[in-house]
Amino acid sequence: LKQPSRNTIEDYAGKADRLYEKVSLSREDQVTAWMEVLTRYAPKSNSFYAMHAAAAWRAREMLRAWLSRQCATQRIHGMSGTWLHEVEQTGRALETLNIIDDIDRQELLDLSGQSSQPVSSKRQTLKKLPDDWREQAVAYAAQTGHAYEGPVCVLSNTGCRSVELTRGVTVTSEFHHAVMKIHGAKVTDVSGQAWRELDVDYKALSPRLLMKLQDCGEVSVGVWSTASLRSAVRAIGKVLWPKGPRLTPYHFRHAFAEDLREAGWAADEIGAALGHRVSETSAAYGRRRRPGQGRGDVKPVSVVRGGVRTAVAVRPLQPFNLATIAPRGAGASASGAFKSAKKA
Repeated sequence: LKQPSRNTIEDYAGKADRLYEKVSLSREDQVTAWMEVLTRYAPKSNSFYAMHAAAAWRAREMLRAWLSRQCATQRIHGMSGTWLHEVEQTGRALETLNIIDDIDRQELLDLSGQSSQPVSSKRQTLKKLPDDWREQAVAYAAQTGHAYEGPVCVLSNTGCRSVELTRGVTVTSEFHHAVMKIHGAKVTDVSGQAWRELDVDYKALSPRLLMKLQDCGEVSVGVWSTASLRSAVRAIGKVLWPKGPRLTPYHFRHAFAEDLREAGWAADEIGAALGHRVSETSAAYGRRRRPGQGRGDVKPVSVVRGGVRTAVAVRPLQPFNLATIAPRGAGASASGAFKSAKKA
């Protein structure tokens, strides 16, 4: 099976450790234990499917490991006692995987009497924040001497992922602008960018970061962990907007993509700035407004247009042409053809 990216594996591992520990402490049979453990996540779809995927991933990894050991033992020692034990463990891993795969969220909701809760979307909660919320966050961090002033400034100007800041973002001084180099996350053989560089206007930098850059010419901005960054961003949000949504690092990413889209950037340009390899992925970020909705003016973008470089060229959007779709019948309509294409 296709392996997830390194960051996804790290995320799955943490979730799976908690789930499997709870199941091991249960006195119920394995089916009941897994249903009880996953029931607490059933009301929110994103939580349930994230934990369900992590549990299934761990089961597949266990199955893969026991199969490998079983095959190696059989080649060397034949059908020995050790081999029989490994066959038994392989069967248990397969049983666990089948149990997890068969657990249905709606069934858990029905059995527990719980109701499905609406998912809180980062991009939708942006409307509850003021237009200049990022500038306010950076200014607050600068005025209070916050330890995360640099990371918050980088988030505001690049929309980078939290995990990318754990690897350090290198900021260098050029003649007309600063260059922020980000080492990408979610990178596989077919997706993600190993690195990207963004040319950022000096005026958008926080005072302390700008001063360090002027003194040294190069500064590394980073955080110890994604958890510490989330806590810092949340704390800043609580101070500035006590009744607003819980602020997270991903709010910066959605707002950054939204600004680029409203400024007229093409999908492949947005994808490059966000660290994607295909243009379609950028559509998941930021709100999409109809003409005339939202702000009356276009928010200035701190990144220089044309000043984004990536490890691999971003694949542009594929053109959609109704003329290339074969009609299903003599009376096929354009709308019917469109629905067929969308379904395909």
